[in-house]
Amino acid sequence: LGRSYGDAAQCAGGTVLDCAELVPGFRLDASRAVATAAAGTSLADLTAELLPRGYFPPVVPGTRHVTVGGAIGADIHGKNHHADSSFGAHVHALRLLTPDGAHREVSPDCDPALFWATVGGMGLTGVVTEATFSVVPVETSAMRVDTDRVPDLDAAMALMSAQDADYPYSVCWLDLLGRGAASGRGVLTRARHARAGELPPA
Repeated sequence: LGRSYGDAAQCAGGTVLDCAELVPGFRLDASRAVATAAAGTSLADLTAELLPRGYFPPVVPGTRHVTVGGAIGADIHGKNHHADSSFGAHVHALRLLTPDGAHREVSPDCDPALFWATVGGMGLTGVVTEATFSVVPVETSAMRVDTDRVPDLDAAMALMSAQDADYPYSVCWLDLLGRGAASGRGVLTRARHARAGELPPA
Protein backbone atom coordinates (compact mmCIF):
# COMPACT_ATOMS: atom_id res chain seq x y z
CA LEU A 1 0.00 0.00 0.00
CA GLY A 2 3.01 2.27 -0.38
CA ARG A 3 3.70 2.57 3.36
CA SER A 4 6.82 0.40 3.68
CA TYR A 5 9.48 1.39 6.19
CA GLY A 6 12.46 3.10 4.60
CA ASP A 7 10.33 4.05 1.57
CA ALA A 8 10.97 0.65 -0.02
CA ALA A 9 7.67 0.96 -1.88
CA GLN A 10 8.84 4.22 -3.47
CA CYS A 11 11.79 2.65 -5.29
CA ALA A 12 12.82 5.31 -7.84
CA GLY A 13 13.81 3.75 -11.15
CA GLY A 14 13.15 0.22 -9.90
CA THR A 15 10.26 -2.21 -10.09
CA VAL A 16 7.59 -2.35 -7.40
CA LEU A 17 5.14 -5.25 -7.18
CA ASP A 18 1.62 -4.18 -6.22
CA CYS A 19 0.10 -7.09 -4.28
CA ALA A 20 -3.10 -5.31 -3.22
CA GLU A 21 -5.21 -7.67 -5.36
CA LEU A 22 -4.12 -10.67 -3.27
CA VAL A 23 -7.18 -10.24 -1.07
CA PRO A 24 -9.61 -13.19 -1.09
CA GLY A 25 -9.71 -15.86 1.57
CA PHE A 26 -10.01 -14.49 5.12
CA ARG A 27 -10.60 -17.30 7.62
CA LEU A 28 -10.78 -17.34 11.42
CA ASP A 29 -10.24 -20.38 13.63
CA ALA A 30 -11.83 -19.01 16.80
CA SER A 31 -11.03 -22.16 18.80
CA ARG A 32 -7.30 -21.46 18.37
CA ALA A 33 -7.47 -17.63 18.03
CA VAL A 34 -5.74 -17.94 14.65
CA ALA A 35 -6.56 -16.11 11.41
CA THR A 36 -5.52 -16.80 7.83
CA ALA A 37 -5.54 -13.89 5.40
CA ALA A 38 -4.33 -13.15 1.90
CA ALA A 39 -1.18 -11.05 1.81
CA GLY A 40 -2.93 -8.09 0.18
CA THR A 41 -5.40 -7.71 3.06
CA SER A 42 -4.87 -4.36 4.77
CA LEU A 43 -4.75 -4.25 8.55
CA ALA A 44 -7.73 -1.86 8.35
CA ASP A 45 -9.80 -4.51 6.55
CA LEU A 46 -8.45 -7.25 8.81
CA THR A 47 -9.47 -5.28 11.90
CA ALA A 48 -12.94 -4.71 10.42
CA GLU A 49 -13.28 -8.48 9.99
CA LEU A 50 -11.87 -9.39 13.40
CA LEU A 51 -13.44 -6.90 15.85
CA PRO A 52 -17.10 -7.96 15.35
CA ARG A 53 -15.92 -11.51 16.05
CA GLY A 54 -14.13 -10.48 19.26
CA TYR A 55 -10.52 -10.43 18.03
CA PHE A 56 -7.81 -7.88 17.17
CA PRO A 57 -4.62 -8.15 15.06
CA PRO A 58 -1.56 -9.16 17.09
CA VAL A 59 0.44 -6.07 16.06
CA VAL A 60 -0.72 -2.81 14.48
CA PRO A 61 1.76 -0.08 13.49
CA GLY A 62 1.17 3.67 13.43
CA THR A 63 -0.92 3.25 10.27
CA ARG A 64 -3.60 0.68 9.54
CA HIS A 65 -2.85 1.07 5.82
CA VAL A 66 -0.34 -1.80 5.73
CA THR A 67 -0.96 -5.21 4.20
CA VAL A 68 -0.48 -8.56 5.90
CA GLY A 69 2.31 -9.33 3.41
CA GLY A 70 3.94 -5.97 4.10
CA ALA A 71 3.61 -6.53 7.85
CA ILE A 72 5.60 -9.74 7.44
CA GLY A 73 8.12 -8.35 4.95
CA ALA A 74 8.93 -5.39 7.21
CA ASP A 75 8.28 -7.36 10.43
CA ILE A 76 6.34 -4.36 11.70
CA HIS A 77 6.24 -3.30 15.32
CA GLY A 78 3.40 -1.65 17.20
CA LYS A 79 2.86 0.12 20.48
CA ASN A 80 2.78 -3.33 22.11
CA HIS A 81 6.33 -4.23 21.03
CA HIS A 82 7.67 -4.23 24.59
CA ALA A 83 5.08 -6.87 25.55
CA ASP A 84 4.33 -8.85 22.39
CA SER A 85 7.31 -8.42 20.01
CA SER A 86 6.85 -7.75 16.29
CA PHE A 87 4.38 -9.19 13.76
CA GLY A 88 6.62 -12.09 12.74
CA ALA A 89 6.53 -13.53 16.25
CA HIS A 90 2.82 -14.26 15.75
CA VAL A 91 3.01 -15.88 12.30
CA HIS A 92 2.40 -19.63 12.30
CA ALA A 93 2.92 -20.21 8.58
CA LEU A 94 3.02 -18.39 5.27
CA ARG A 95 2.76 -19.16 1.57
CA LEU A 96 5.62 -17.81 -0.48
CA LEU A 97 6.09 -17.50 -4.24
CA THR A 98 9.86 -17.69 -4.70
CA PRO A 99 11.83 -16.25 -7.65
CA ASP A 100 12.10 -19.71 -9.23
CA GLY A 101 8.29 -19.77 -9.60
CA ALA A 102 7.75 -22.33 -6.84
CA HIS A 103 4.96 -21.98 -4.28
CA ARG A 104 6.27 -22.89 -0.84
CA GLU A 105 4.60 -23.20 2.54
CA VAL A 106 7.05 -22.31 5.27
CA SER A 107 6.82 -21.91 9.02
CA PRO A 108 9.11 -21.74 12.06
CA ASP A 109 9.09 -25.57 11.96
CA CYS A 110 9.03 -26.20 8.18
CA ASP A 111 12.02 -24.62 6.42
CA PRO A 112 12.71 -22.22 9.30
CA ALA A 113 15.71 -20.64 7.56
CA LEU A 114 13.52 -19.48 4.66
CA PHE A 115 10.72 -18.49 7.02
CA TRP A 116 12.93 -16.23 9.16
CA ALA A 117 14.70 -14.83 6.10
CA THR A 118 11.25 -13.83 4.80
CA VAL A 119 10.09 -12.25 8.08
CA GLY A 120 11.71 -8.83 7.92
CA GLY A 121 13.33 -9.69 4.57
CA MET A 122 11.57 -6.83 2.71
CA GLY A 123 10.45 -9.17 -0.06
CA LEU A 124 13.92 -10.39 -1.04
CA THR A 125 13.00 -14.08 -0.68
CA GLY A 126 9.85 -13.83 -2.82
CA VAL A 127 6.23 -12.73 -2.57
CA VAL A 128 4.13 -13.69 0.44
CA THR A 129 0.67 -14.65 -0.86
CA GLU A 130 -1.06 -15.78 2.36
CA ALA A 131 -0.30 -16.03 6.07
CA THR A 132 -1.68 -17.69 9.19
CA PHE A 133 -1.12 -15.86 12.47
CA SER A 134 -2.39 -15.52 16.03
CA VAL A 135 -5.01 -12.91 16.89
CA VAL A 136 -5.86 -11.32 20.24
CA PRO A 137 -9.22 -12.04 21.92
CA VAL A 138 -10.95 -8.79 22.97
CA GLU A 139 -14.30 -8.04 24.61
CA THR A 140 -14.85 -4.62 23.01
CA SER A 141 -13.51 -2.33 20.32
CA ALA A 142 -12.64 0.31 22.93
CA MET A 143 -9.33 0.96 24.68
CA ARG A 144 -8.68 1.87 28.32
CA VAL A 145 -6.10 4.66 28.08
CA ASP A 146 -3.93 6.42 30.66
CA THR A 147 -1.96 9.52 29.64
CA ASP A 148 0.66 11.37 31.69
CA ARG A 149 2.71 14.45 30.98
CA VAL A 150 6.34 13.97 31.94
CA PRO A 151 8.64 16.93 32.70
CA ASP A 152 11.87 15.45 31.33
CA LEU A 153 13.52 12.34 29.89
CA ASP A 154 14.42 10.89 33.30
CA ALA A 155 10.79 11.08 34.41
CA ALA A 156 9.62 9.48 31.16
CA MET A 157 12.05 6.58 31.53
CA ALA A 158 11.18 6.11 35.21
CA LEU A 159 7.43 6.00 34.53
CA MET A 160 7.86 3.57 31.62
CA SER A 161 10.09 1.32 33.72
CA ALA A 162 7.60 1.34 36.58
CA GLN A 163 4.41 0.77 34.58
CA ASP A 164 5.10 -0.75 31.15
CA ALA A 165 4.55 -4.26 32.50
CA ASP A 166 0.98 -3.24 33.39
CA TYR A 167 0.03 -2.18 29.86
CA PRO A 168 0.31 -4.08 26.57
CA TYR A 169 0.42 -0.79 24.61
CA SER A 170 2.75 2.09 25.39
CA VAL A 171 4.14 5.09 23.53
CA CYS A 172 5.95 8.25 24.61
CA TRP A 173 6.24 11.34 22.46
CA LEU A 174 9.21 13.50 23.46
CA ASP A 175 9.82 17.17 22.81
CA LEU A 176 13.42 17.14 21.61
CA LEU A 177 13.43 20.92 21.24
CA GLY A 178 13.02 21.46 24.97
CA ARG A 179 16.01 23.03 26.65
CA GLY A 180 17.44 22.86 30.16
CA ALA A 181 15.09 21.29 32.66
CA ALA A 182 12.51 20.74 29.91
CA SER A 183 14.84 18.59 27.82
CA GLY A 184 13.00 15.40 26.93
CA ARG A 185 9.64 16.48 28.30
CA GLY A 186 6.79 14.58 26.75
CA VAL A 187 3.51 12.72 26.88
CA LEU A 188 3.38 9.05 27.85
CA THR A 189 0.29 7.11 26.76
CA ARG A 190 -0.42 3.55 27.88
CA ALA A 191 -3.44 1.42 27.01
CA ARG A 192 -5.10 -1.95 27.11
CA HIS A 193 -8.25 -3.35 25.52
CA ALA A 194 -11.31 -2.32 27.51
CA ARG A 195 -13.52 -5.02 29.00
CA ALA A 196 -17.27 -4.90 28.47
CA GLY A 197 -17.94 -4.11 32.14
CA GLU A 198 -15.70 -1.03 31.99
CA LEU A 199 -17.73 0.76 29.32
CA PRO A 200 -20.49 3.27 30.12
CA PRO A 201 -23.95 1.70 29.78
CA ALA A 202 -24.71 3.90 26.75
